[in-house]
Amino acid sequence: HVLERYAKTMSRGERERVTILRAFVTKPRFILADEMLNSVDPELKKTLWPFIKEICRKHKIGLIMVSHERDILEDDDFDQRYHLKNKHLEAF
Repeated sequence: HVLERYAKTMSRGERERVTILRAFVTKPRFILADEMLNSVDPELKKTLWPFIKEICRKHKIGLIMVSHERDILEDDDFDQRYHLKNKHLEAF
């Protein structure tokens, strides 16, 4: 239902979901994401996060992201994780 709508008429969550989908359309080698699921409601996030990981794995897309989402940060399905501490990146 958002295909014919301008971004300014969508909710923040709708814009965020459209942005995520647009990122995958061109099948890039990497996606750089800053708080990519920040405005998505918690129930949708439970479905969307595994879907994002599956698409990345299937199409060999690297995902480099920044997040404060505890459930994402604690996900063991990352090759590498880093934590910003005292202005330095440390292995998580």
